[in-house]
Amino acid sequence: RGNEFLEYQKRIMGAGRLLAAENGNYIGQSPPWGYNKIRVKEGKRYCHTLEPDPEQAPLVVQIFEWYSQGIGTTSIADRLNALHVPAPRGPEWYANSINMMLRNEHYLGKVVWNKRKAVRRVENGQVVVSNPLAEKYLVYPGKHPAIVTQELWDRAQAVRGRQSRKRKDTRSVSFLFQRNSPCGE
Repeated sequence: RGNEFLEYQKRIMGAGRLLAAENGNYIGQSPPWGYNKIRVKEGKRYCHTLEPDPEQAPLVVQIFEWYSQGIGTTSIADRLNALHVPAPRGPEWYANSINMMLRNEHYLGKVVWNKRKAVRRVENGQVVVSNPLAEKYLVYPGKHPAIVTQELWDRAQAVRGRQSRKRKDTRSVSFLFQRNSPCGE
């Protein structure tokens, strides 16, 4: 009976989180970089939402501008590190941090639900849980203001679709095919 109650409780709490997302409340643990998580009172209830951070929000817009101009994520991370901008987590900025920011719909003033749903599978007799990005997820209008305009978002997403990926420390292999090379022409 205890397990049945636990499953029932999980279902009820999941429905509550879904309802909060539908109402535009922010239900994540930590806010996206550029926002602060605040608690506001609506009627008799309190709910969580986001407000733009006055120091970080202009940098979010700058990141989207740089990317829409064709500057890669590694170069953006290097620029932010050179400007000594504090990273969201850890000592410095990385290309993956920038890439995740460019995919985050919260910057448009929206709330996302089930973007990373837990997937359980059995490997070698052990249950392995992973959180891959879902292809289909729910997006609702949020109560928080947007930092990035729809036009800037669309420009950045268009660049994301066509930009090639190249590691920073790679070098060209054209030196192998020089005329004086013993490898041939």
